[in-house]
Amino acid sequence: MSAPVAPAGVPEFRAAGDRVKKVSDFAREFNTAAKKREAKALAFEQAGRTIAARESYLTASLLWATARWPIFEVDKELIEQEERMNHFYKKYIEYANRPIEIVRIPLEGEE
Repeated sequence: MSAPVAPAGVPEFRAAGDRVKKVSDFAREFNTAAKKREAKALAFEQAGRTIAARESYLTASLLWATARWPIFEVDKELIEQEERMNHFYKKYIEYANRPIEIVRIPLEGEE
């Protein structure tokens, strides 16, 4: 399996994916995995382990992105997932080993 995460994050995606038996399972399983990875990221950051924190923040962001994938209506759950996805991606950027810039592109008066 190819994944855009550090090798330590791959088992989390696989485990959450293995627990998904129907589309409605995605949010529950990937939300749970994202919350666990968030806790790891925060612990790494507090311990001064910035590389591990960076990789964990990226993994948490991608887990949140996966959790929101099958939700087609904007509701409270989707908004929370998107907020967390973006928050943890910003935390990843904070520790990135290269410059990363968020670019906003307006479309019909919105971003």
